[in-house]
Amino acid sequence: MTSSIPSERKGTVNRHHACKLSRKRTVRCVLTTGICCLLPACNTPPFQLAGRNKSHSDGPHETRYLHDAGTVTAGQSLRHVFSFRNPLSVPIHLPEDKDVRTTCGCTRVQLANKRLLPNQATAVAMEVRTTARQGAIVEQATVLCQTSHGSAYEVRFEISSHIRPALTFTPPQLTFSKQAVSQGETQTVWCKPFVPISDWQDVSITPDASYVEVLGVHQHPTDNKLGIDIRCRPTHQGGGRRAWVTLQNLQATNRWAAKLAVLSEDTTKLQCVPPILSLCEAEDGIWTGVMILTGDVLAESVEIAAVSTGPQDVRYSSQRVSKQAVRLRLHVSTPSQVQDTVPAPCVTVRLTNGQLIHVPWKKVRSNNIDGAVSNSPRRPVHDTNNNRKNVKRNWKQPNATTST
Repeated sequence: MTSSIPSERKGTVNRHHACKLSRKRTVRCVLTTGICCLLPACNTPPFQLAGRNKSHSDGPHETRYLHDAGTVTAGQSLRHVFSFRNPLSVPIHLPEDKDVRTTCGCTRVQLANKRLLPNQATAVAMEVRTTARQGAIVEQATVLCQTSHGSAYEVRFEISSHIRPALTFTPPQLTFSKQAVSQGETQTVWCKPFVPISDWQDVSITPDASYVEVLGVHQHPTDNKLGIDIRCRPTHQGGGRRAWVTLQNLQATNRWAAKLAVLSEDTTKLQCVPPILSLCEAEDGIWTGVMILTGDVLAESVEIAAVSTGPQDVRYSSQRVSKQAVRLRLHVSTPSQVQDTVPAPCVTVRLTNGQLIHVPWKKVRSNNIDGAVSNSPRRPVHDTNNNRKNVKRNWKQPNATTST
């Protein structure tokens, strides 16, 4: 008796069998492709590796050397000589000293030899400056070597230490307000050493800014402390400033250094209104002009010392308008001082404190020389439709400049 399978069932079985055969063929194809891809890699030479990869026959890829210098005083130089031996089976070439990468500009490395054979040793000197540093530090130098096969080999040298300050300052920093700067106020900072100091005369005190003045030093009568009197001069540049005063012992056996921060708020610079002085020729042939100088420095008993244009002085009369403003009226009688051929013509005002302000000038053909500061009444201007003038003035005026 023969069993019969419906035609629909036969079609389902055939499709299922075809799917199994297709999956088997796909697996065989993937395996064959993977084997074909791996075969060329097995034939790759040992030193033909891309980038910084290394051959296992050369040895380790990188080496790290560590040195703990312990606790040192700020200003003392950290120096250690490492003994580096080539652990590879091939020669290596070391870079130049300037090409060694460091984590800080205060670190310097010197390599004794630039080419090492296998198992050959050389000295590597590493030095770290510690001036004005404090607390735990870790500095690193990286030497990137090249093997004879073209692969890279990296060597790292590290020095760790704890930096203690040579001095403590009371207060820890000096701060001068704008009023303190303008009045020439003096502040005193006391220095207490953590290192033995037999004679304070061996200590040099140097500010890094010209406006910071060290007026004097004096020792404490009972304690081993040094007092330093400091003052900040105004530069009239405006804004805040920061400077450093360095105390340093230059003795070779006991070298150290410490830095004190000095913050100051500078007085504002002088300004001229208007920014360009207008000179008008009067009937008697004298050129006259009016301008107003403003600035905090004028409230500090500072007066006008002289006014000049070029090498010649100019007659002037001054009137104090406010605490921080002075009105100047100039009288120029020499024709050569107002010639148009003078390059970059300007009027120079010198104050009693030595500060200068340069104001450019121009000649005008108007009887109103006072401009915005004039007290004379102006006639009203009637604008009608029949007599209307639209004048657009668009030019750049140079500003007055100051210098000290």
